[in-house]
Amino acid sequence: MFSLALCLCAVLPAVAAAAGSISGTVVAAATKAPIEGLEVCANPEDGQLGGCATTDADGEYTIALNPNDYTVKFDGEPLDYKTSWYDQKVLVGTDPVTGVDAEMVAYGRIEGVALEAGSEDPVEDVRVCVWGEVTVQVHCDWTDASGAYAITGLRPDEYVLEFLPEERLLPQFNDHQERYSEADLISVDLGDVLTGVDADLLPSARVEGTVRRADDQQPLPGVEICAWSTEQEEELRCAFAEPDGSYAIQGLYSGEYVVEFWPFSAKWTAQFWDHAARWDEAEPLWLTAGTTTTGIDADIAPEPLPLLLTPNPLVRSAAQSSSPPKPTPRRCRKGFQKKRVNGKVRCVRKAKPKRRHSSSTRGS
Repeated sequence: MFSLALCLCAVLPAVAAAAGSISGTVVAAATKAPIEGLEVCANPEDGQLGGCATTDADGEYTIALNPNDYTVKFDGEPLDYKTSWYDQKVLVGTDPVTGVDAEMVAYGRIEGVALEAGSEDPVEDVRVCVWGEVTVQVHCDWTDASGAYAITGLRPDEYVLEFLPEERLLPQFNDHQERYSEADLISVDLGDVLTGVDADLLPSARVEGTVRRADDQQPLPGVEICAWSTEQEEELRCAFAEPDGSYAIQGLYSGEYVVEFWPFSAKWTAQFWDHAARWDEAEPLWLTAGTTTTGIDADIAPEPLPLLLTPNPLVRSAAQSSSPPKPTPRRCRKGFQKKRVNGKVRCVRKAKPKRRHSSSTRGS
């Protein structure tokens, strides 16, 4: 009996020491609406244990704590709010401490709809992405059945927004621009809600054809076919020949293109349409958005065997000088263009004027 009393005496002080707590309410600064599911943590600076709790449907939380001085953190990042701290240390004793509240500032938001030009029908499953200029952030969303999207969690920055539909429709940037370099920068700050950043998506041009072996006219699958714009060097679309030799390239803007057939094998020669061996001998192809151009075929010949058994540097140099120029690198990332730097082709970021987006509306 005496030993049991000693045990109770040893436990009671520890229970009493944990009787303190802090509590409060977390709301959105713009609307004063309670925020559910936000984690609040209280941590002392002396290395002792703190505690965390998650806000309920009313935005309320309670954390049981031992007596100590605490720094309270409101972790808004997972819910697209800027993380904040209570503006002073909280002294916790054995009594509850109430009123440790927070008003959370939301990160920026951009929203709008994607429609098909002409019919104005909503376009579902368009991938919409914003590209940060300074923070190099990329945030994306998909349009729903009504064509609507909403991109949240945007840090203060200037952004370019891109709509990426299926290839029967053309990609588009904000302000209904065809190219990254032509789109206005969208300035987003904390708490901004930019609406009406919409897209009217145009049908794309399409190229179809067949790739065959020149010797027996059998299909030659696996050949890569690329349509290169002669007006915008970095603009191209590619496809691969199917087992029956057929191919189709979609997602092309109106304009002039050179079509290249690239076999990926030293056994076969590269070719340009129409049956040209060199880039500068190729017949340019004019395409119109919304139309399909057929019969853009290729007859790929085997690579000829070398005439000399021993390498001849002079002959090799002459052969290299007559080979078709290959754009290198073959693709540039969005926002970059091919430039000749020190005699070599490189992808270089495009210069962009710093203009503020004007068609969106700013809300609270």
